[in-house]
Formats: sequence, C-alpha cells, structure tokens
Amino acid sequence: MRLGIQSTLLYANVALMACSLSAVSAVVLLRHLAVVRTVADREIEQVANDVEHRVSRFLENGPAVLNRVKYFVEHQDAVPGDIGRVTDYLASEARASPTLTWVSVSSAGTGEFLGVTRRDGTFVLNRSDPTVDGGIAREWELRPDGTRVPLETGPGVPYDPRGKAWFALGIDADEPRWTDAYEFAEGRPGISAVVGLRHPGTGRAAGVATADFHLSGIESFLADLRVGTGGRAVILAPGSAAGSPEESLVLGAGSGFPEELRAALTAVAGQGAGEADPPRQSADRSGGRFRATAGGVIVDGRTLAVGGGLHWQLLVMLPLADVEAPMWSVTAAVLVTACLFLAVGIVAATVIACAISRPIRLMSRDLAAIGDLHFARTRPVRSSIREIDAMACSLVRMKAALRSFSTYVPVDVVRRVLTSGQAAEPGGELRVLTVLVSDLAGFTGIAEGMPPGKLVGYLGRYFGILERAVHDAGGIVDKFVGDGMLAFFDAPARVGGHAAQACEAALDAQRSLGRLAKVAGDAPPHTRIGLAAGEVLVGNIGTAQRLSYTVIGDAVNLASRLEMLNKAYGTAILASGEVRRVAGSGFEWRHLDRVTVPGRSEPVELYELLGRKGEVAATALLVRDLHEAALGDLVAGRFDEAARGFRALLGKAPDDRPARYLLEHTVRMGAELAVSGPSRDWRGVHVHRSKM
Repeated sequence: MRLGIQSTLLYANVALMACSLSAVSAVVLLRHLAVVRTVADREIEQVANDVEHRVSRFLENGPAVLNRVKYFVEHQDAVPGDIGRVTDYLASEARASPTLTWVSVSSAGTGEFLGVTRRDGTFVLNRSDPTVDGGIAREWELRPDGTRVPLETGPGVPYDPRGKAWFALGIDADEPRWTDAYEFAEGRPGISAVVGLRHPGTGRAAGVATADFHLSGIESFLADLRVGTGGRAVILAPGSAAGSPEESLVLGAGSGFPEELRAALTAVAGQGAGEADPPRQSADRSGGRFRATAGGVIVDGRTLAVGGGLHWQLLVMLPLADVEAPMWSVTAAVLVTACLFLAVGIVAATVIACAISRPIRLMSRDLAAIGDLHFARTRPVRSSIREIDAMACSLVRMKAALRSFSTYVPVDVVRRVLTSGQAAEPGGELRVLTVLVSDLAGFTGIAEGMPPGKLVGYLGRYFGILERAVHDAGGIVDKFVGDGMLAFFDAPARVGGHAAQACEAALDAQRSLGRLAKVAGDAPPHTRIGLAAGEVLVGNIGTAQRLSYTVIGDAVNLASRLEMLNKAYGTAILASGEVRRVAGSGFEWRHLDRVTVPGRSEPVELYELLGRKGEVAATALLVRDLHEAALGDLVAGRFDEAARGFRALLGKAPDDRPARYLLEHTVRMGAELAVSGPSRDWRGVHVHRSKM
C-alpha cells in the first residue's frame, strides 16, 4: 500500500510522539546544512561559468578581426596610406563587431596611424602622420552614405604609435596577442589585441594592427552580478591602468563594493607577498584554481583564459554568513530540545528520512543526466509515497520522450543551449567551416525496384553509416534531404583541423559503405561527396517559433556543386583547393581539373581525395602523377601534349574515368581553338554550365 505525503507525516507524528517533533527537526536541519553548502558550491560554479562565458563572448572576436585585417593588408597590398580602401575595410569590421572600441593599423616606417572607433552611436575615423601637421591627429565622421565629415575633435597633441607599448608588443607578433590592461587616450581602461603586419614581398615588418576593447562593459556586468545574497565576482587583469605596472586592474570592485569583501580580496590578492597570517586555503594554486577562506568570506579563484593568450584571474566571493548563519541559528535552538529525546527518536527519524530522500536522490541523479542529454535506460524508482512514485513514473516517461526527440536535432547543439542557460534565439555568426554534401548515386533506380518499407530500412542503414562517420570525426549532420545529406565541421564548438576532420569523415563513409550488404542490384550503394571550406553564416536561422541550427553561404553551394561534378568525372570525393590547402599533409590528392561551376565566376581548383597518406596504392599515385602532368599541359594550352599525356595514362589505367573525360575535353578544346584561333584569355578553365 502506497501512502500519500499527508498520511506519511501523520504516521510519523504518531511514531515520534514519545521523542517529540523537535528531535526530527534537528536531524533534518543538520542534513540540510550540507545541502546548503552544496548549493553554495554549485552557485559559485554557475557564476564562474557565466562570467567566463560573458568575457569570452566579449573578447573572442578580437583575434578573428586581426586575422582578417592582417590578411587584407598583406594580400590586398593595402597600406595605411591607402586611406580609402583601408578606412572602408576598418569601418566594415567595426560595424560587424559591436563590442570593438577601436580597430586600427599603424605603419612601422612612417608612424602613420589610421583607426576607426565607435563614438556616441557613430563611427569616427582618426588619422595621424608624424610628417603632417606635426603628427596632430585629425578626425572625420563616417556616415552611412559613405561621406566623411571633418570633426573638430581629437587630443590635439602629436601622436606616434611607434612609441607605444602595444606597438612594441605587436610588431614581431605573427599571431594575435593581448596587451595588459592599460588606460586608453580617452581616459578609460581597456585592453588591445595586436598583430604584426608584413610586407608581402620581403616579409619585413610593415606595421601593427589592433582591436581595442573598453572594459567598462565587463565592469558593469560584474557590478550588477550577485552571488547568493551578498556575494560578488571580480576579475584581476594584469596591467598598468590601476597604478604601477605590477598592479592588477580589479574589475567589479568599484563604488558600492562591500568592505567585507574588499578586505577578503586584499588578503587573498596579497597572499603571495609574504603575509604573516595568510588566509586559510583548501587547495594550492596549481592550475590557476584555489579555494580560500579569508575574514569569513569564501573566495574561489581560477584562471580565465581567452583565445590569443589572454589569462586573467577570476575570484568569486561568498560570505560564510550567507551559507551558514541562517541554518545555525535555527539549528542551535532546536538542538537544545532535541538532545533530550534524540536517543528515542533517531531510529524513526532515519527511516522516514531515507524513505523520502533515497528516491529523490535517485531522481536527482537522473535529472542531472538528462540535463547533459544522457538518457540511460534505468529502471523506474519505486517509493512507498504515492506522490514521489508518481513523479518517478513521470520521469521515466519524460526520458523516453526526450530520447525520441533527440533523434530529430543535433544533440551537441541542444547541449550547448542547455549549458549556456539561455534560450535559443534567432542569430548567427560568420565563421570559416568545412562543409560536406553527399548524394546517393542511382537512387531513382533503387527506389523504383524496392518496396517502400524495404526502401526506408535501406536508407536508414545508408544514412546511419554517413552520420556515424561524420559524428566520429567531430562534425554535425545538419539535415537529410531526400537521399542527400549536409554536414559541417567546426561548429557549434570550435575544434582544430576541421578540414582534415571532414576528409576523414568522407573516407570513413566510403569505406564503410563498401561493406554494406548488397541490397539494391549487384553493387553496394555508392555515394558522391563534395567538400568545400570557406566563410559561412552559421547559427539559429528561422523565426522565434521555429529555428534550425544550420549553415548558409557560398561554401555550402560550392560543396553541392562539387558533389554533382563527381558524376561527370566518375569520382567519389571531390574537394576545393581551399580544403586541400588547410587539410594538412596527411592525405593523398589528385589535382583533377581547374573548373568554374554555376553560380561562381572565379575558377575553382578541383581535387580528388584519394586516401590517407601511406594507404594509397603505388599504381594510384603513378596515375595521379601522370594525370597532373597532362593537366599542366592542358592549363598551359599545349593541347597535343595534354592529349598524349591522358592517352598514356589510359594505356596504364584504361578504366580511369577522369582521364577519359578530360581527354575528350582536351580534344574538343584543341579543335575549337584551332578553328577560332588561339585565345589570349585561355586560362585552362573547364567551364561547367549545367548543374549536372
């Protein structure tokens, strides 16, 4: 017989009448004290994670902006003297990154400075040149219509960036680096990401690019953040903004900061300076993490790292009074009475506490696993209390429903939304990803010769192989469209080597499909795969009521076109030259052709992925070398030599479809140009006008 909570409490009162209700309350309060401390630990951890996430989101765009500015300057032959082009580009970066305060470039040779800043909702160009007007900076308002209006603003003093500490740090930096916190010219503390610029031809230092951030946004966020009732979080940022270069800038400890916490902060920050009575500490500072108690305040410290080598210290402080005082005041009064009856009531109280807490503890463990999207098939928790038993049954049904729902969406995307603590909203970001598009060859014929029920099972096994290959390589399956699939790598979480991961997934998928049982016809399923890398828009696309975490951009379209080109060349995996360039040296490739595809005017270097280095047969590598030699003649316009090269290749590999296809193209182009005369515009580009 299962009892309701009200009936259980009634029977408990009867059983404990001799030992009094105060004894039971004492036991419960003591157990709750440990719970309160656990809750405090979790609250500290949650606040630390929130601060780390906010700061990373605030600053993470700095290195990315600098990499783009560096590429623009070094590959577009843009210099600070190129005022129009550089200004337009810097303004576009400033508009695309709302957290940026300044984005600038400085010349190492002349000391010329060119920067764009956001000021009162407008964008302002600041330019100074030591050789002009004595180096006094001039400013212009950049209006949305492209006009520039001179402003009577600026510090009015000569300015040469070459004498600044950030310039010295950045001039030799080939990768973005962070400065210490320092005071900007406008008198506000900030931090800069810097990178050196090089002359494209000589590699000599050409200047420095910066992405600057005011720290007032982080300061305001920390000032409003509360831990429990009276706790706070602060960040110690190394720099010279607070005084001497050895001091740290303390963010979040401005006016209104409790004196009790300020004293604890001073004690913990000065512990390494040889204090006579250091604060009590529960762990050493190895790894940047520690837990200390100073003056009745719990101080939790850890290293806060941001890409580009920035390391700050985060301190989360919570007064012990917030944790212990309320519970101890009540517990002390109860224990005075409870001690008289504890011996009699301990057995009954323990039984009742276990009857209530054990199923709740088991359900709490299941809920924690559900929060991480792990749906283990556990047996239902049974309880003699009716309401708890009903909760346990509901939990089992919820797990079953969520387990089914998780098959419709990428689990990694949902897990990231859950751990962020924020609701999913429409929005995205520009990011360089590798996109994989696949399609099942001959699907129409397979579908016509197979009953619908059997066809669904066949597609399930086929897509299962593709999804497993993508997942094992760290990618995300975006969607299945008919017999095709779209996947991408390096989102939502950033991982290194996304192009190499996509290549691994493509090779594993083709190898696994070769082992699939021959369901349709006499051959196993054959899939065509296209790989492209480039900047795309990735994020939650849709409406507030219905979102899809997907990618949109030229790289997606290019991957689809490359997948379709497999049909023309008779290949299995085709990739763009960008994928070939960034995938690394772990794969063997065949430079297949130079093509243009529908929707793109610029030529694409087309590569066939042969396999992992060391796993490709020597004959295939020989065919590759012969093909690339013939292709070189074709690109150079030597059609007779190219035709002889492809025929020689076919003599060694008669079944090589790419060589046969390009031989036909070579003969046709040679004949056309022989009739019309040599073309000065010939670049060896194979124009594909249809979408295959």
